[in-house]
Amino acid sequence: MDEGVPIYYKGYKEYLNGNQNFEQTMPDSNLQAWLKGRLYLFISLLFQKNKNIVVTVGEQGLSLKKRSWRGADIAIFKKSNFDLVPEYSKKPPEVVIEINIKGDYDSDEKMLRDYERKNAQLLEFGVKKIIWIFTETQFIVSVTNEGKKNYEWNDDVPVFKDISFNVQKVVDSFYE
Repeated sequence: MDEGVPIYYKGYKEYLNGNQNFEQTMPDSNLQAWLKGRLYLFISLLFQKNKNIVVTVGEQGLSLKKRSWRGADIAIFKKSNFDLVPEYSKKPPEVVIEINIKGDYDSDEKMLRDYERKNAQLLEFGVKKIIWIFTETQFIVSVTNEGKKNYEWNDDVPVFKDISFNVQKVVDSFYE
């Protein structure tokens, strides 16, 4: 939801027209779901002994302001910024990791505009870094207030100063 305007999942029109069931509208692809889970597990294990970090996975709801919220595939919070309550977080995570853009857009320009707007909103909310992983193009973008940095699929992508991940190595681990 952006300023009271809903951002629909890709496939919602087909669902409303009866050509697709609800479960087909929201789910992740095999690669996206598996990668989300593996990155969550990897990052969680790195922070296992650090009781001041909370890592969430799924569609972590972030309540940016009244009538505006966004979801995050993986969110890394300072524990002091995370409340264990049954509602969206009103406090920002340090890092958000997004895998693909799943909104329903009728043009690439609208998709790009929403991508840029989501980045701006998350940074304004207090998120320090947004990492976008695009599975179809095997491309990664890291966004901070200082700018954007592009990565290839086989690059080490920094999450924090001393913590990074490499998507190609994560994918390769499936085949070992």
